[in-house]
Amino acid sequence: MQLVCANISMGYTVSVGGQELPGTFSGKQLSRGRTVSCAALEEIARDEAEPAEFSIRTRYSLRHPDGDVRLLTDALITSSPDVGRYCAVYTDGKHTGTVSDPGMLENSPLFSLHNYYCCLSSGKLELWPVYSYSGRSSDISAVCGAISVQAGKLT
Repeated sequence: MQLVCANISMGYTVSVGGQELPGTFSGKQLSRGRTVSCAALEEIARDEAEPAEFSIRTRYSLRHPDGDVRLLTDALITSSPDVGRYCAVYTDGKHTGTVSDPGMLENSPLFSLHNYYCCLSSGKLELWPVYSYSGRSSDISAVCGAISVQAGKLT
């Protein structure tokens, strides 16, 4: 009995916005995730912002907490209505703009789909997820122009 009790770990399951995150988290991971997400929200949202309320439930297990802290922090940051997930676009290593949805690039009437896939497959086009304030305008015309210029260099 002593051996079993010595190996029991206490962890927490976390639900953010009604969605339960996979895995369990330690108290230290929860504290760190909240601290980091609050600091990020203050920087991104341009005013004081808090993550949405999250609920935790205690779990006892023979395994140590195995939750991904990056997933926890991401869920807390994106739970705020003041922050959104965007996509930074780089062509030939230079930042050309930010779009709210990378699917906009594939469906944009501003350039051909062939140019987009040509740049993407050559490695001259990179898409990176970023956080930004909600309501940020999209730089779709600048991004499409840069992709067209880069595609012209490749053909």
